[in-house]
Amino acid sequence: MHTVTLDSVLDKVMLLESEQRDMLVEIVRNRQLQARREEFIQGVREGLAAYDRGELKPQIAEEIIKELHESLSGGFDFWDDAKEDLYQDYLPNA
Repeated sequence: MHTVTLDSVLDKVMLLESEQRDMLVEIVRNRQLQARREEFIQGVREGLAAYDRGELKPQIAEEIIKELHESLSGGFDFWDDAKEDLYQDYLPNA
């Protein structure tokens, strides 16, 4: 079996013409996005199946967020950090 390393792939990619490298990047990006979509869809299907089997119960979003906050350790507050990032990205003058 032939082992492929990242370095060997990168070396071969750099042998391509610039336009071909750009096309390759776009193809890889699109395939990665599609793979993430499929993973997400599979997770949704599994969640719906678990709900249908009675393994999950409906919850209010605020309750879920509260439970998430309580489960995080080390004082890391995801929501506050996320809000700060959003404010910086979308409301730079706020």
